[in-house]
Amino acid sequence: MLNDLGAARAAIDYIESNLDRNLDLDTIAAQVKYSKYHLHRSFAQACGTTMGDYIARRRLTEAAKMLVLTDWPVLDIAVSVGFGGQQSFAAAFKRMYKKTPVQFRRDEEFYALQLRIALADELTGKRLRRGASAETRFAAKEDVPAWMELLSLVVDGYPHLDESEYAEHLKRSIESREAIVLERGTKIVGAIAFRRGLGTIEFLGVHPQMRGSSISKVLMRGALQELAPEVETVSTTTFRAEDAADTGYREDLLALGFAEAEMLEELGYPTQRLLAAKSVLKEACDAR
Repeated sequence: MLNDLGAARAAIDYIESNLDRNLDLDTIAAQVKYSKYHLHRSFAQACGTTMGDYIARRRLTEAAKMLVLTDWPVLDIAVSVGFGGQQSFAAAFKRMYKKTPVQFRRDEEFYALQLRIALADELTGKRLRRGASAETRFAAKEDVPAWMELLSLVVDGYPHLDESEYAEHLKRSIESREAIVLERGTKIVGAIAFRRGLGTIEFLGVHPQMRGSSISKVLMRGALQELAPEVETVSTTTFRAEDAADTGYREDLLALGFAEAEMLEELGYPTQRLLAAKSVLKEACDAR
C-alpha cells in the first residue's frame, strides 16, 4: 500500500465538492495536481474501489437522498448530481437501486450505495502479522461507535441497510457474544457478526484500506470456532451474480469457500443465499 494518502484524499475532497460537474480522471488529476497513473493507483489502493465506481455510487446515493427528502423534480435532481438528462439518470439509478427514481421516491426508504470514505493515516502500510487470529476479540458495548464507523465504510456491501435498526441488532449480538472485531490502532478494521446456533454470518466487513489482506479469513476463523458443535453448514446472503451494485463482496465470499444456493429477495432487493460446510470454510481460512 502506498505510504502517502494525499492523492486519494485530495481526489475525494474534489469529488465530494463537484458531484454536479465533469469528473473524469483527466479533470480530477489536473485539479489535484497528481499524475493520472499515480492518482488512479493511489485511489484504488486506499479506497478499495476505482474512482469511477466511487463517483457513480456517490452521485446516485446523493440523488436517492434528495428523492426521499425533497420534492425536487427528478430532472433537477439528475442534473444536480452530474447527469445530462433524466433518461440516463433513470437507467443508472435502476441498474443500481433496482427501482426507478419514481418508485424509490414513493417508497420513502433511503439507503446509501456509497458514503464518503474517510481515510486513516494510522492504517497506511499496515499488514496482518503472522498469527493475527489471536488479536481478534469479542466486541464490547463500547465498540458500537467504532463498529458503526466501519459499517459506514462498507455500506456498499449491504443494500437496503437501516443504520438505526442495525445498531440495535448489533447491541444484541454483542450481548450474546456473537460479534468479533479486529483492531489496528484506534480503528476497528474488521468485524463479523454471526448466529451461534443457526450457523449464519450476518455481517462481515473489512476497512477499505485493508481490503486484499487476510482479515476476512481471520474473522471467519474466529466465528467458526464459536458456532455450536451441531452446526455443520454455514450460510450467508449476498448480491446475485452480475449485480452492478456489487463491488466484490460476492467474489470474496466465494473465495472463502461458500457456494451458491437459492435466490432470495430481502426488503425488495434481489439477493442470493450462499452455503458452505463448516469444514470447507475452516480449510479455506487456514490456507495461506
